[in-house]
Amino acid sequence: MNPPMRITLADTEIDFDRMTTHRGGETRRLTRQSHGILHALHAAAGDVVTKDDLIEKVWDGRIVTDATLSTAMKEARHAVGDTGAAQRIIETVHGIGFRLALPAEAEVTSQPAAKEKPVVLVLPFRALGSTQDDKHIAEGFSEEVTSNLTRFRNLQVLSHLTAIHLQSTISDPSVLAHEHGVDFVIEGSLRRSPDRLRVTVQVSDTKSGDIALMEQFDRPGTPEGIFDIQDELGVLIAGRIASQHGDLGRRIRSRTMEGRTQTWDVYSAVARFYEFYKTYDPALHLELRTHFPKLLEADDQAADGWAAYALLLLEERRYHLNERADIDATHLGLKAAQRAVACDPQSGFAQMALALCQFHTGDLSGFRDSANMALALNPGHADILAEIGHCHAFLADFDRAVPLLDKAIVLSPHSPSNPLILLSLL
Repeated sequence: MNPPMRITLADTEIDFDRMTTHRGGETRRLTRQSHGILHALHAAAGDVVTKDDLIEKVWDGRIVTDATLSTAMKEARHAVGDTGAAQRIIETVHGIGFRLALPAEAEVTSQPAAKEKPVVLVLPFRALGSTQDDKHIAEGFSEEVTSNLTRFRNLQVLSHLTAIHLQSTISDPSVLAHEHGVDFVIEGSLRRSPDRLRVTVQVSDTKSGDIALMEQFDRPGTPEGIFDIQDELGVLIAGRIASQHGDLGRRIRSRTMEGRTQTWDVYSAVARFYEFYKTYDPALHLELRTHFPKLLEADDQAADGWAAYALLLLEERRYHLNERADIDATHLGLKAAQRAVACDPQSGFAQMALALCQFHTGDLSGFRDSANMALALNPGHADILAEIGHCHAFLADFDRAVPLLDKAIVLSPHSPSNPLILLSLL
């Protein structure tokens, strides 16, 4: 008989299906390892589970050090409010293994559990202007709104690439709800003139068809205006559809303009970098790599501009795109990424660029620090999760890589890089 998917251990509710715990009014996510350990201990119904059994069940028999097992067991104990000293719930049987020190109660319910997080899809915004630059700016706005929303841990935001795919293949909101689990769709338009910037936004509930939020923003026609709209919109959406936004929302609202581009040229170039990141078009790579240094001379505090330029240089080395024999592109990329972080340490994009450049220049300690910062700033960004997960996979740190890559695939199910993600784990 399979164990129930939801149980109670002392004062902690464990939902094995959703990989969460609930205690004291707070819901927390289980790691893959702590989930496996708690599941194995519960299934044993008080019997001892040996270390070898745990390794077989949780790590699929892979070679695992005692330190790794100890860390995972510490996480499992912490998840249920226990410690190695107290052993109130998980008892160590020295020299043999572990067992539950008290019985678990199965929760019987006839109703399915509520979804842990609302799933949000940001569709590409429409440009109401006639120029190509307006289209790039609208595209960049959609990407930035998506990125900003990934900072909120109480939202699950599908990737921009997935949004493009779903917009081109599905027109019925109910299909998005039933087949893709989307709860809310964000769409809108952007119009820019030399003096004014107007953005209209609508947030729709896919199940009921109701409008959860409709706003029109009118700001000065400068990059500062678009950043102001992005920040205000992120806080509004998080507050409206997830009921709370907390300290993170207040920090986003109070961010200064330091480290943000002051020119439309750099903003448009970063938007085109996002286009390159989806296509890896060599001609676009060469064009952007050539133009960014000149653009950044005029706007040298643009963190996203420096980060995009750093990644263009890194791709020259990683994928031999327009490679130059006499240029050390990787170390040039590292310097650009360092400049990006210096301009805005709170940019997850800049921290990701720095982490990747550090990884490819052999600074693994620096990589781990920058990667952790990028994940802390944007814990639900599919690109950040995938890029950092790949690096951990190449280091054979699968305990870290697998959860990151699993989450990236969930958030970006239509990414063409998903097969590569799976291959990196083989």
